[in-house]
Parts: sequence; C-alpha cells; structure tokens
Amino acid sequence: MFFSSGKFINTHISLPKMHKQRNLQTLMLALMTLGSSMYGMFLPIFFLNNGVSFTRIIYYFIALCLGGAFSSIVSNFFTHKYGIKFFIVLRGIVEPVLVLIARFYPILKYPVELYGFVFGFVAFAYWISMDAITVKFTDNKARGSQQSFIYGAMWLSVIIAPFIGGLIIKNFSYPVLFFSSLVLILSGGIISLFMDMDMKINKKFNFFPKLNSKLSKHMVLVFIRGFGFPYIGWLFTLIVYEFVKDEFIVGTFGLILGILSLIATFVSGKLVDKVNRKWLMSIMFFGMSLSFVILGLGFNSSILYVLMCLAHFFHQFISVPLNTIFFNEIEKLDIVTLVSERMMAFSLGGAISLFFMLILDYKTIFLILGPLTLTALFYTKEL
Repeated sequence: MFFSSGKFINTHISLPKMHKQRNLQTLMLALMTLGSSMYGMFLPIFFLNNGVSFTRIIYYFIALCLGGAFSSIVSNFFTHKYGIKFFIVLRGIVEPVLVLIARFYPILKYPVELYGFVFGFVAFAYWISMDAITVKFTDNKARGSQQSFIYGAMWLSVIIAPFIGGLIIKNFSYPVLFFSSLVLILSGGIISLFMDMDMKINKKFNFFPKLNSKLSKHMVLVFIRGFGFPYIGWLFTLIVYEFVKDEFIVGTFGLILGILSLIATFVSGKLVDKVNRKWLMSIMFFGMSLSFVILGLGFNSSILYVLMCLAHFFHQFISVPLNTIFFNEIEKLDIVTLVSERMMAFSLGGAISLFFMLILDYKTIFLILGPLTLTALFYTKEL
C-alpha cells in the first residue's frame, strides 16, 4: 500500500531505521526541491512575459498563501484517512501536472490566481508532512545538526537550480525547463513511497492557530516570520528582474541566495545545539529588522542587492533554532495538529503582508517590515 493508516503512532523507532528514513527524506527533499526550484523562481516571470499584469502576480502570490492556509485546515482529515505520507506523495503526483499546466499558459490562459491556490495547497501541505516527519526522525539532543543535514541537501539543490534553470532558458526554452523539472519532481515522489511513518491524529480540522497555550508565543513568531517571507522568498527575485530583465542574472542571484541559505542552515544547525537558542534567534530577528529598515531607506542605492542578501540570510538562519524549539515542545504531543496550526500562522502572515503590495511601494513596505520584525524580540525571550 502507498499510504499507511494514520490511526497509530510509531513511538519506538530503532536508530538504524531512523537513519535510513532520514536519508530517504533527505534524498526525496533534494530531488523535489531541485525540480521545483528550477522553474519556481522563473514562473512569475514567465507569466509576466505572457501578458499577466504585475498586480495579478501579487494576487497569484496571495492565492498561493491562502492555498497554504486551507491545506492547514484540512491536513488532519487527510492525514488521518491516508497517512502522514499523503501530502508528500500528492506533491510528487500533482506538481508534475502543475508544471505541464504552467508550460501551456500561453495557450490555455487560465486564471493564475486559481493556479496559485492549488500550487500553494500542494506546496504548504507537503511541508506539514515534512515537518511532522522531521520531528520523528530527529533526536532532541542533536535536532539542530540533524536538521542542517536534511535541509542542507535541500539548499544545495536551491543553489544549483536557479543557475541551471536560467541556463536552460537562455540556451533552450521554457518548455525544456518545465520538462526537466517534471522529471525531477516525479523522481522525488517515487522515492517518498519507500518512507515509513505512522502518526496519530487527535483532531479532525484546524480552524485557527491556538493563541491561548504555551505555544502561542511561537505561533506569533512564525506569523511574524511569515509576514516577511513573500518578499524574501519570492519578490526579491522579481525586484532583480525589474532592474535587469535577464533570467540568467536572476538565476545567478538565486544561486547566491541559495549559498547564503546553505551557510545559514549549516551554521545555525551547529550552533543551536550548543548555545542559547533564544539569544541566537533574537540576534537574527534584529538583523533582519535592521536589513529591512536600511533597505527601505536606501532602496535605489547600489547596496540594494547586498541588503536583500542580508535579509535573506537572517530569515533563513532563524529557521533551524525556531524549528528546534518548537519540535522539542511538541514531540510528545499531537504533532500533526500543531505543525498544521503553525503552518497556518506562517501562510496567513504571508497572505496579509502581500496586500501591502497592492497599495504601497517597495520602500514603504520595507520600512513597515523593519519595526514589525523587531517586535519578535518581545516573544523570543518568553519561549
């Protein structure tokens, strides 16, 4: 069977089995990320080049985040019915179809907002399963370094993907790019079939993140991080494209961001098991806030690219310590429910922040993101 029952939890995983499953998770994540990143960075540009307005691209991103929020609502239902691997296998099946649909946009002219919603559902639901599995396949005494191993492979894929994608577009075409991505994502989906994990689900649906528990401070921090994510994860590359109008240069910029993410993941993974995690996160949130403020003050200056790189580095550095604190708190609780609620907080933060793009310019938005990010310092000390 592809999916195992979600009614039981495997509480005793042998070390050899855990090591094997973690390796499978790492390989699957690397292949899917490589395939997805090769076309994902260029997809909004592809839409723009085929007549989609910039305003509709923003709606596309908003729909993507809302699709993620919706996946958080129904994740428990599907995980209970089909098992924790369901969303991983779903991505391996559905995303190749989405790649094909994207390739034929010039002919089909479908609503990009609907495409974004479906893509967001698949992508964010995948990470609900991934985070839940990571809780079970890592040990709380070495969770930081083990995450750096798992996600390090992902960032290696991110490093080479934009460069390869830009090279393919420059020397071949978008259809070749889409086909190459399809094959890689499908390969990752096939590998996911060999992963073995059962989890118990205590709740049928998630309607809103809990804000009245000891995890409420964490939910707020994830919301704040999600608020800045659309700009760091998606819009930075569009800003670069607005200046250079060259996919290869955009891909090279993506490669640099991937290298910075790999360094941030590796260093934070090593430090998080040895130093005070709250102190580490406070420094990174402060650094990200400062980067946003300076970016807003000097948006048209020559240091624009440096500031975007710094904001990206700090944003990614926060991920491992934030994950580690959260995973340690929930490893004996209702994992899937709490991971889903956290993902909802993250995606809702992204959706809300994107509405600023409809009424404000870049400079003003970054000047808002700076102080907002700084409020995270009031919550990190209370984790």
